[in-house]
Amino acid sequence: MSITSSSDSRSLLALLPGAYFLQSRVKGAQDLLYLVATSFVPAWWMLVRLGGQGLVEAAANFTLGYLAFIAVYELGYLANDLFDARRPGGRKRWSGSSGAAFVAPFILIRLIVWGLVGWATGWIANPVWLGGTACLVLVFALHNLIQAAAPRSATFVQLGLLRFIMPVIGALEPARLPLALLIALLLYVYLRWLAYLDSKDLLRIAERRHPRFALVQMLLLGPIVGLTSLIGATSLPLEIWGFLMLLYASRQALERRRSAIPQA
Repeated sequence: MSITSSSDSRSLLALLPGAYFLQSRVKGAQDLLYLVATSFVPAWWMLVRLGGQGLVEAAANFTLGYLAFIAVYELGYLANDLFDARRPGGRKRWSGSSGAAFVAPFILIRLIVWGLVGWATGWIANPVWLGGTACLVLVFALHNLIQAAAPRSATFVQLGLLRFIMPVIGALEPARLPLALLIALLLYVYLRWLAYLDSKDLLRIAERRHPRFALVQMLLLGPIVGLTSLIGATSLPLEIWGFLMLLYASRQALERRRSAIPQA
């Protein structure tokens, strides 16, 4: 297969919601597994525990919520790759098509998917879901327009929070959302925000890439997570915290085992 036909195939596949994200942002199976374990599973469990939904119902609602979310989020990614990546210091993550013949159907397909999900679920009449979508569009636009790394940290935090909460925001009662937002902020956004600050040289954390770092940080969040469970009158924050503790401990053990294997 020629380079041109390979690029065309990638561009054609990228028209599908979610595929552009996988091709331009996910570096491999390990990245995808990490995303599923630290984001998808906790958010799905929120629907079960906070929403009182069955396992299958929660999975279906999360899938539909994520499909609508990623359809909008990828519009921000595309704008970033078309415009922000061209500025000094910007990164180009997409090497496929970028002309009008690609961009027009890319946008149209995502608008249709978002509308169909909203109509099928009834979320199109939910002001919280609509407000969340509007917030996502506004924050991503600001993130792409602002060039300085320091102010961008504020939009980065909001994007991280929206990445976690938007797939479930339409399927949870509004009264449950403040607790869901707090859990997301503590157990999802916090570590990613530290990584952002370090990657932009806004904060130097020499230990960040060590497998122990995430485990220690998560462990030290235990007291406030416990208080959150007490205030919310639910063990959900502790359940998600315990799951992530187990995940990061397993990751550290695996890295130790790998480092102990003699190099050939």
